[in-house]
Amino acid sequence: ATVTDVYQLSKTVKGLKLKVHDKSFSFQPGQWLVDFFISGLDKIAGYSICTSPEYFIETNLIELAVKYSIYPPTLWVHEECKIGSQVDIAVGGQFFFNSSVYLRSLTSSPEKDHKNRKGNLLLIAGGVGINPIISILRHVVRNSSVLENKMNVLLLYCASDEDELIFKVRSLIMIHDLITKFFKLNTQPKNSESQRLNEDSLKMRIERRFNRDALDDLTCYLCGPNEMIDSLSGALYKLGLPQDRVLYEKWW
Repeated sequence: ATVTDVYQLSKTVKGLKLKVHDKSFSFQPGQWLVDFFISGLDKIAGYSICTSPEYFIETNLIELAVKYSIYPPTLWVHEECKIGSQVDIAVGGQFFFNSSVYLRSLTSSPEKDHKNRKGNLLLIAGGVGINPIISILRHVVRNSSVLENKMNVLLLYCASDEDELIFKVRSLIMIHDLITKFFKLNTQPKNSESQRLNEDSLKMRIERRFNRDALDDLTCYLCGPNEMIDSLSGALYKLGLPQDRVLYEKWW
């Protein structure tokens, strides 16, 4: 793949656009690059894809958002990567949203009124954990004509400070018209005690966005630091959400 653009998304996050030359390359919304290999470095890295599969099919481009660290491939992204740089990539991971499976799960309900049944989709992201969530969100928006009458969506997004809400303007404003009728967005600094996500605040937000029976048809995609995943997945289990409907993938 060839780097076609490099830009600063926040003080600590660098954005990349890559043009993929392999015609067999494909991915599901939410998947990540399990291999990001740079010639001359003996380390490989993995980064989540921010773009939707639909955008990739149209442009052969994928977008990454890489948070600064001294790990060699990441340091290369922040200090040496430039337009024209070449990298080798491979996609993988079991964390992704499959809208076809999602719709089949609704219509296969034994309820007589399953044709009018709506599912509830909860997307929770912390910091650069927003990357795969944005891929899922963009995919849902691109398929809104199919999905709009079949799901309600709540996006909860927290970061260490306002500057780290990297897609707040760049991505979400771009699709504002659809979000206002299709999504509810909460953004907050993760260190705000009054707004900290826990079992009680999750329940309040779920019931406020959906209804008191929301857990019956709720699926959650969760991405962020491991500590956050452990805490919030535990809170969702306590609320009664089964483990097969709390989806996440921990990083190293």
